[in-house]
Amino acid sequence: MTTQIILLVALCFGLLSLTIIRLLQTKAQAHKKNLRGLNILDKLVSIVKLTQQHRGMQAGFLNGQLNVKSKLLIIEQETIKHYKDIQTLSRQLDPKTYTAIHSEFMQWQRLLDRSGDDADSSFQAHSGLIARLLDSLWDMADDFALTTNPNSKIQALANNLVRTLPELAEAIGQVRALTMQVSNSDRCTPDKKLHLLFALAKIEQDSKKVKQDLSAKSLGQLQNFVDDVRLSIEDKSLSNKNPEIFFQEATANIDTIFSFIQKGFDTIRVELAAKSP
Repeated sequence: MTTQIILLVALCFGLLSLTIIRLLQTKAQAHKKNLRGLNILDKLVSIVKLTQQHRGMQAGFLNGQLNVKSKLLIIEQETIKHYKDIQTLSRQLDPKTYTAIHSEFMQWQRLLDRSGDDADSSFQAHSGLIARLLDSLWDMADDFALTTNPNSKIQALANNLVRTLPELAEAIGQVRALTMQVSNSDRCTPDKKLHLLFALAKIEQDSKKVKQDLSAKSLGQLQNFVDDVRLSIEDKSLSNKNPEIFFQEATANIDTIFSFIQKGFDTIRVELAAKSP
C-alpha cells in the first residue's frame, strides 16, 4: 500500500513537472515569436515610410521639380532592399501574410514601371499601395501575437504603433503629396481642396487618440502645420507657396511619428525581456 502511494505521488509530481516544463516552453516560443515579429515589423514600417516619401517627391517631380530625381532613385533602392529583407525572413511569416507582402512588392515594381503617369495617377497608385501595406502591418502584428498579447501594456502599445500612429502619418503624407502638387500648379482644384480638408480633419482626429503618446511640443507643431495648410486653402494662396516649405514641415511631423513608433517597438522589446521565462 505504501509503495502504491509513493508511486501515485511520484506520478502526480511527474505530471505536474511535465505541465510546468511545457508551459515554460510555450512561453519561450511565444516570446521568440514576439521578437521575430518586431524585427519584421521594423522592416515593414520602413517600407511604409519610404513609399510615402516616394509619393511626395514623385508629385514634385511630375510637376517639374526635376532636382528630386536622384533622391527618388535612392528611395527606390532602399525600399527594394527592405522588401528583400522580408523575403529572407519569410519562413517566419504566416503564409497568407507573406503572400500579401509579396503581392505588395509586385505592386511596388509595377508602380516604378508606370513612367507615363501624371501626378494624380501617381498619387492614387502610391496611396493604394500604402493602404495595403498598412493592412499588412496590422495583420502581421496580429500574426505575431502583439496586438493580442496577454500583457495589457504590450497589447495597448502595439495597437497604437501599428494602426493609429501609421494612419496619422499617412494622413500627413497625403497632405504632403497634395500640397506638392498644388504649390507647383496654378490653382487648387475643388477635388484636391476636398481631399486636403478631409486629410487635415483626419490628422486632428487621430492626433487626439495619441495625445498621451506624443509630446505637447510635437502635437503643437502638428497642429500648426494643419492650421497653416488650412489657412492657405481658405485664402487661396496654396498654389503660390514654396513647395519645399510644406514638404519639410510635413516630413518633420512624419519623422516624429515614425521615431516614436521605433521607440515603441524598443519599449515592447524591453517589456518582453522583463517577462521572458
